[in-house]
Amino acid sequence: MADYVHSSNFHKIVKKIEETTSIKDAEILRSKLQSLEQDDEVVELLEKCDDRIDQIKNLIKEEKYQAALSELEKSESDIDSLISQFQEIRGYKDSDEYLDSLKKEKEYRYLVNLFESKDCNWEEVYVAFKDLGDYKDSKEYSDKCYPIVEKQRKEKEIQDRKKKDADNEAKYKEAVSLMEKGQWTSACEMFNHLENYRDSKQKKDECNDKLFEQAEKEKKKRKKTLIIILSCALVGLLVIMLCIGLTEWTRDDIGHWHSFLSFKLGYSEHDYVLISDASPTCENSARKGFECKTCGWYHSEFFESLGHQYETEILEPTCTIPGTKKSICTRCGKIEKTEIIPATGHSYELVNMKEPTCGANGEHSYLCLVCGETYNEIIPATGNHQFAEAVVLKEPTCEERGLASMTCLLCGNSETTIIDAKGHSWDEAEVIKDASCEEDGSMSRKCLVCGKSEIFAIPALGHSFNVTSEQKPGCTMKGFKVLKCDVCGTVKKDYYSEALGHEYNDGLCIRCGFDRNIYSVGMVGPAGGIIIYDCEAKDRDYSNRVLSTNTGWRFLEIAPSALGSFVFGKSSTGEYPTTKSGIGAGISNTEQIVKSFGDSVFTRDGKQTSQYAARVCYEYNLNGFNDWFLPSLYELLIFYDGKRTEKNTWSSVIDTYSRIFYVDRFGDSGSDNYDYGSDYTLSVHPMRVF
Repeated sequence: MADYVHSSNFHKIVKKIEETTSIKDAEILRSKLQSLEQDDEVVELLEKCDDRIDQIKNLIKEEKYQAALSELEKSESDIDSLISQFQEIRGYKDSDEYLDSLKKEKEYRYLVNLFESKDCNWEEVYVAFKDLGDYKDSKEYSDKCYPIVEKQRKEKEIQDRKKKDADNEAKYKEAVSLMEKGQWTSACEMFNHLENYRDSKQKKDECNDKLFEQAEKEKKKRKKTLIIILSCALVGLLVIMLCIGLTEWTRDDIGHWHSFLSFKLGYSEHDYVLISDASPTCENSARKGFECKTCGWYHSEFFESLGHQYETEILEPTCTIPGTKKSICTRCGKIEKTEIIPATGHSYELVNMKEPTCGANGEHSYLCLVCGETYNEIIPATGNHQFAEAVVLKEPTCEERGLASMTCLLCGNSETTIIDAKGHSWDEAEVIKDASCEEDGSMSRKCLVCGKSEIFAIPALGHSFNVTSEQKPGCTMKGFKVLKCDVCGTVKKDYYSEALGHEYNDGLCIRCGFDRNIYSVGMVGPAGGIIIYDCEAKDRDYSNRVLSTNTGWRFLEIAPSALGSFVFGKSSTGEYPTTKSGIGAGISNTEQIVKSFGDSVFTRDGKQTSQYAARVCYEYNLNGFNDWFLPSLYELLIFYDGKRTEKNTWSSVIDTYSRIFYVDRFGDSGSDNYDYGSDYTLSVHPMRVF
């Protein structure tokens, strides 16, 4: 029965977990729970036990933490004892900060004592004070140590120089002595190590000259000796050749002799020695070779293969291991044929039997009559308990489950079962706050049994917008409809078309008559801003930053002033579009961002706002012109070229890593950066093109 646990002490363990204040006692209770069958209830209690253990550990850490703080406030506290106390609770609250501070204080006191004792390694003390940085007056102590360290370094340099000069002088005298004895090689090596000491280089050259003279004499001597050796060798060769001609052997398959005219001189039979010994095997023949050690006559003998001698070898099978029958050569060990004899298998007999009951398994024991191996077969318990009527241990409430115990009348086993919670009986809900178009409302209700109160939200109703007016799109105006909510009166613009843009013929718009030929960089633009870029002008070359496609515009106009500081924002999904950085990209960048982000974004405090960088530029209207956009990075850098920004200013550039670029006010003449998050408020300065 899955709803029962398997210990009559279950409810006692539950109570002890809640009351224990000892980690050891909690661990013992956890061990008892692990010994029970792991159903959902036991697993839940194990988690509750683990939570209680964590609570006790945190209480112990808090006691140690407070004790350490109390000890720290005492002026006569032992710093080593304090370090030990904070090390025991490392990672708890700000214990690591206290520990680092105490270690610094201990190091500082140790160094001050060394400094005042004057008996120390000044360079090590100086470096240690430098490592402490600005801690207390460590810098003053390091400044005091510095002159002493410098003085010691200079004294050491003087001592090292004197020692080196003394060593060089001793080596110089030894090298001169070697020259006087005619040991030119050793002297040359020593002068070479002395480098530029006194006249070592001149002395080394003198030694090299002497060594060259010796080498020339030795060369002439070896040449004369070689001529004598070659002459003697030539005479010996002629004598050997003459002797061979007189003593060459004549031979046949029986013996050998010297021939002189028609005479056989020194005839004898061959004196053979074995030079290649090979014995025949079962499958291979062999040949032995002999040679006369006097005249070199060769003779061989052939031996046929021996053939195999087979015998049968049998390994009997057992109950579990197969046997074999093999034909094996007694001479070489070759196996001609192998047959597998199958294992005989066990011959089991039932020797012991224990029948199962409702609460205990049964067991059958078997014994092999051949090899004596045994095995046991477990017969599962029948599980057919006959339980008495359940006894309620804990009554259930609205939220908490109850407990009941049942005992088997046959085997005496007890099981504890869970009684489901009854659930709340709520009264009729009462409205606390009505929902509006944008904000959720709230309601409350109360349980008639336990008196628990609950507050839940009423979803916002949403706006009911209707069109009140419409602005048709023009060359410099976006098309939009003005919407008003019939419920709360909220008004918003619904843009349905981008500005049409001018359609130029020789600089004159054929749609509205606008003449752009009268404008140049630095002038006030048609919308009242400042013209900062002319794509046809050649005074400044931005060709490597301009997009490859130009939609018919010529001039770049920036608003007369920034609109203020706004967040950049992000979409509700947290994803960003990837935009471009070139000149001419700001229009499409702004459209992508507004389309992706929608009507509102989140601020740093978690609230929503419709006033974000791209949207305020997109909706900006100046002197009847509402075709403004959030500029790209290179469009902003044109404006800030040669001057510093007053504030960090957002661009519309988002790279493939979702990094948002802005113009840095700390740059010498405006530089790009991307280390601010989208919820930071930076300056916004819109632009337009015509």
